[in-house]
Amino acid sequence: MVSIKQKGVMQRKLGIAESFLQSSRAFLYEAIEECWEQVKAGNHVTREEKARLLLAVTHTNQSCRLMYSAAGSAAIYTRSKIAHYFTDAQVLKQHGFVNESRYETAQIYFALPSDLPLVEF
Repeated sequence: MVSIKQKGVMQRKLGIAESFLQSSRAFLYEAIEECWEQVKAGNHVTREEKARLLLAVTHTNQSCRLMYSAAGSAAIYTRSKIAHYFTDAQVLKQHGFVNESRYETAQIYFALPSDLPLVEF
């Protein structure tokens, strides 16, 4: 019997999930650093920077969900740490600042006003 870690499909899923997670983490840290530098300098964070931060947070949350998929059926058991992490990610996903609709924040790249007042403030 082949263990789950020896299955190519699981290795591929993990590789994809890890790639998305690491790239989204880098995007998030970069967006946070950009905003933080503006705040430290006493400047206002621009609407573009706010939108970028929201996109980074949303993408990181969405990418974390791929890890759950990569875990297969082992992730459904309450004793599984990944099941707990998935639940935490799902709670965040329901929040207006992190849910999938935040990808629409990209509307500012079309010079449209954001549907989220925080971005325009």
